[in-house]
Amino acid sequence: MILLARHEFDGSHRGFRHTLGEMTTVCGKCGALHFLEERVASSSCANPQFTLCCAQGKVTLPPLAPPPEPLRRLLTGKKTDAKDFRQHIHSYNSALAFTSVGANLDTSVAQLGNYTYRFRGELYHRMGSLLRQPGEARKFAQLYISDPHAELDGRMGNFGGLNRDTMQSLQTMLHACNPYAIIYQTAAERLQGEAIELSLHLVNDRRTNLRRYNAPTVDEVAH
Repeated sequence: MILLARHEFDGSHRGFRHTLGEMTTVCGKCGALHFLEERVASSSCANPQFTLCCAQGKVTLPPLAPPPEPLRRLLTGKKTDAKDFRQHIHSYNSALAFTSVGANLDTSVAQLGNYTYRFRGELYHRMGSLLRQPGEARKFAQLYISDPHAELDGRMGNFGGLNRDTMQSLQTMLHACNPYAIIYQTAAERLQGEAIELSLHLVNDRRTNLRRYNAPTVDEVAH
């Protein structure tokens, strides 16, 4: 994969976008890809040194585990289904997501090629109820507590134009490998039993350690 950073004149008389070129310069210590201009100022173009990745070899991370099948084949294969997957990888990713993304997007930087977006303010994830409202289609996490056939039908219905066999194989892979998908399977089994209502109460007990058990002072809680 080759990443580009382009700065071009946008026609609005606000200035130019600077061009960094291709992200193809390899760190000699860890093999990470960089733009050449990201090198340490004291290093040369012929022998660039980088600190953003491994601090010039001071940080050593274990190699990433290879992706499970069929994801590895879809990412690297040359068959038609693999090429189609890479072309629509953003849609496949969204179809298999557990939550939706919320942000105030600025689409002015979007262009052909590698999809780029910019947002203003906060980026957050929306996670609604696991139980859908009557008449509503299942989406996101709600699909993971459905039976496999309804789950696949829901994904294909929410995102058209994708390969059903590819979606089926990725869905099966996630249920076998992804720990969160396994947790949702357990939740689905519990939801089949008798439903109970739970409520949360904050009890202000002065006998406890207030630094550890103190109640929140604002009406918003974030991770």
